[in-house]
Amino acid sequence: MSRCRRSEWFNALDEPDQATVAEVAKAAAFMSAFSICNILDGTRASDSHGGTLRLLYIAPDGTETLLNDPIRCELHSELRGAALRPERTEQQRIRFTN
Repeated sequence: MSRCRRSEWFNALDEPDQATVAEVAKAAAFMSAFSICNILDGTRASDSHGGTLRLLYIAPDGTETLLNDPIRCELHSELRGAALRPERTEQQRIRFTN
């Protein structure tokens, strides 16, 4: 289905149905990110050989920082925690950054 056709379909829906589609899309996006974080954390297998994935930040000076260090934090737990926190209002965001 083309993007234009999807847009026409979505815009033809009533507001409650548009909200339902948005909720489903948000849940699918979250579960995709959550699954990737589980793989990076090693709590879900990425292959049948038992390998692990390492996510590294390499600074310009060559210093390496392991971003998915299970001793420091679990990415999937961090993502879940962020998803459970109430969203900040625009006023709270402004206060938070100032």
